[in-house]
Amino acid sequence: MKGGGALHRFGVFRNFYIVVAGDNWIMDEREKIERWVKHWEVAGPELELIRKKEIREGNYLEVLESLSGAFSHALHSQPMRTESGMVEMQRLFAKLQK
Repeated sequence: MKGGGALHRFGVFRNFYIVVAGDNWIMDEREKIERWVKHWEVAGPELELIRKKEIREGNYLEVLESLSGAFSHALHSQPMRTESGMVEMQRLFAKLQK
């Protein structure tokens, strides 16, 4: 099928779309997924290094201060609980086992 560089989508072959561009270039969904995985194999460790650096260098006092208003609002707008919910959770677990 002559495509002249245009992308053509046709049919589903074993749950994968086959995409044809030009005369001989074929890439199915599996190849796209494999390429995506390879990119994340590289990007994942790099993003992890960035995350660790941000954790190390984070200004946690500033973050806590910015959240203090939300915590204060929650304390004052919600009724105080007399129970933790543990008894209810245990009752539900026992019911699931039956």
